[in-house]
Amino acid sequence: MTLLNYNNSMSFSWNKFKYMAKLRYRISNTLCGAMLEVAVLILTYGRVKLLEKCVTSILNQTSHDLNLKLYVLINGDDKEALNYINSIIDKLRIQIIYKEDPLSVGEARNELIKEIKEEWICFLDDDIYLDSNYFQNAQSFMNEYKEIEIFGGPDSNTDNANNFQETLSLVMENFFATGPTNKRHKSFGNTIIDGNEVNLILCNLWAKRSVFELKLFPEKFRRNEENYLLAILKDMGIRMKYVPYLIVHHNRKVDYKKIIRVLYLAGVYRTVSMIYYPKSIHIIFFVHLLFVSSLIALFLLNTNLGLTFLTLYFITVGIQSLIIAMRSKKIFSFFRAIVLFMIFNFVYPVGQIHGVFKTIKFKVMGQEF
Repeated sequence: MTLLNYNNSMSFSWNKFKYMAKLRYRISNTLCGAMLEVAVLILTYGRVKLLEKCVTSILNQTSHDLNLKLYVLINGDDKEALNYINSIIDKLRIQIIYKEDPLSVGEARNELIKEIKEEWICFLDDDIYLDSNYFQNAQSFMNEYKEIEIFGGPDSNTDNANNFQETLSLVMENFFATGPTNKRHKSFGNTIIDGNEVNLILCNLWAKRSVFELKLFPEKFRRNEENYLLAILKDMGIRMKYVPYLIVHHNRKVDYKKIIRVLYLAGVYRTVSMIYYPKSIHIIFFVHLLFVSSLIALFLLNTNLGLTFLTLYFITVGIQSLIIAMRSKKIFSFFRAIVLFMIFNFVYPVGQIHGVFKTIKFKVMGQEF
């Protein structure tokens, strides 16, 4: 009994000592202006050349005092990516998770988040690269807006984009194609504004680790997982900002097929997210669907009305495409832009309709997010 009491007393004293040591450490760090701990989170698979460019741009950052640690999840059997990360392990603090059997992107990010101890998480895609002052800009923002818990900026085109990617980027910046979400793809001035799911994008997103104690990414979404999460966190009172000058350079898709797939899935999971979380419903997400519905309705009522409406649409698309061709100074951009506008305007709403049936399936299966 005496020994037990002695051990309990020693345990209490040791715990108290550790607590006081941690408290002194925190106070010392605060007084001395300790470096802010930032986890840089990247998922990758099968794109080692792009990953190398992304990581190199992180290593080449200048004029910041952030203490970075890179968390990389290799989401599939990709020995080339693993070998590359291991080759730079002496240049940067790195933690690697290797998954031969790939996870959904939401599940993969959640697994990484659970490993992270740093105060801030910077989400980047493996196909982006950064200007040398990116982390300097982020640090300046965090020093000024200490109350903000989530922030981010747009993704812009790369310096080596081909004409297809350049045209696609200009279409994505156009309100007629992407509506108010065009702020995700273009820097509009230098004014910091309120952040939300409309203007924030996952390939360039910063969040405090603590916000994920409230909600994690949905693990069954194949697209729009950050939009669903941000809508919920915003309503929970998480403070967000959109920083137009905090830019990443994003490799755009290289053909029509990949664009169609991305937009279709975006439409599907936009519907899923709105039905599962009705507070995220906004009229702007129905504009393309209303356009297609109106076109079909007019043709059913009167063929001439339908043709007039369709003619006005093509005139508008032609004007916008001509502007894009003039900006790119390439005639091919005119024809590519017309096709891309049509893909954005028609594929997304078809995906939204499919999303209704996808949601019914999830509901029947008892799926929750």
